[in-house]
Amino acid sequence: MYDKLYLLITALLLLVIPISSYAENIDPNNDNSQFAWGENVGWINFEPSSGSGITVTDTAVTGYAWGENIGWINLSPGSGGVANDGTGNLSGYAWAENVGWINFAPNGGGVTIDPVTGIFSGKAWGENIGWINFSVPKAVKTSWTGIVDNCPNDPNKTDPGICGCGVSDDDSDGDGTPDCNDGCPNDAGKTAPGVCGCGIPDVDSDGDGLLDCIDECDNTPAGDIVNADGCSVAELCPCENAWKNHGAYVKCINNTAAVFVGVGLMTEEMKDVIVTEAAESACGKKKKTKRLFNH
Repeated sequence: MYDKLYLLITALLLLVIPISSYAENIDPNNDNSQFAWGENVGWINFEPSSGSGITVTDTAVTGYAWGENIGWINLSPGSGGVANDGTGNLSGYAWAENVGWINFAPNGGGVTIDPVTGIFSGKAWGENIGWINFSVPKAVKTSWTGIVDNCPNDPNKTDPGICGCGVSDDDSDGDGTPDCNDGCPNDAGKTAPGVCGCGIPDVDSDGDGLLDCIDECDNTPAGDIVNADGCSVAELCPCENAWKNHGAYVKCINNTAAVFVGVGLMTEEMKDVIVTEAAESACGKKKKTKRLFNH
């Protein structure tokens, strides 16, 4: 009966009393890596045999450490507290009931946690007890691992990313290419200026081999021969122009086709066909109107 009662009481105690090994994350290898040294107060134990011990998280260091000559040190008092920036740089204040405030980021000192190894280093400052050194044998070590800052001089990045430290990986136009590699950072349709430049698509609407941005005749009918400006003979001598007469139209066709022949764009035979078609057309001819007479 007494054995059963003892087991019941033990189980209840486990539920209501915090056990340090469940709460703290100091000395993960159980090799006594749990101490700091106060020059005037001796050893400070961050994994004391009683109490909640110390817990390191991405944002804070909480709980109680024990100073052999100064008693409990609260790292998370109601006002103050020790903060972790996520990369292991500590700041803020702890409170020791017998010696006052302890600054974890004082001028000329500061305490950090290596985000890879979890080892504490540096110095804190007690207003009444002087320096507390964390760079000692059996220094405090935690199982917490943080963000490794591979860009220590860039407050906006912890990793070089695509663009490198000091350069944002922003993609202003949302085209999937960061600005640092985007020759047209404000044009979602292009990552390089191309022929037409940023903001202008490199499109050839009429398929004549010249992009619209340099094509003076961007609606040339398919199959028509064009010159260096993207214009065909018919576009350079449009039938609908206000020609002086039919002969003026045919002359324009003839002369323009001759230029095309001269630069190797068409043969004499092709020219003759075009000129014949022009001569047989009604382009430039005046419409005849009947004169009405009063009788």
